Amino acid sequence: MFLNRLPAPVITRLVGWWQQWEHFIFGVWEQVSGENVGEAYLANADWHVPRLELGYFILQEHTGKGYTTEAARALVNFAFQQLEVERLELQCQADNLASQKVAGRCGFTFEGRLRQHHRKKDGRLVDVLWYGLLRSEWHNQT
Repeated sequence: MFLNRLPAPVITRLVGWWQQWEHFIFGVWEQVSGENVGEAYLANADWHVPRLELGYFILQEHTGKGYTTEAARALVNFAFQQLEVERLELQCQADNLASQKVAGRCGFTFEGRLRQHHRKKDGRLVDVLWYGLLRSEWHNQT
């Protein structure tokens, strides 16, 4: 999504989130074509720790090409280097094997399962998996 296509109130809200260190949204772009293929974000900050949650969304037609892992790794580095967090969290639905693989590739540790924690659009309840990555673990990876 291009900023020039967004309504002014949306842009104002996005800028405000950045200025308040509340929510950091990044576009994910295909390098050769320049096509927007999704987004990744850091949100749900707790600056007393400090910690953030990592999330992402890649358009269906662009999945399986490594964009999610590349974007997630970039945001992990940004969070630890620029925002100086001590902890990152990632959650995904238990039936989302691709997100579980991204968490593993980025060095996250499985920390728990919340049973029947999310209702899907079709009405089914699914478990949610929680992952964490500590600054000390990230330093050992780099």
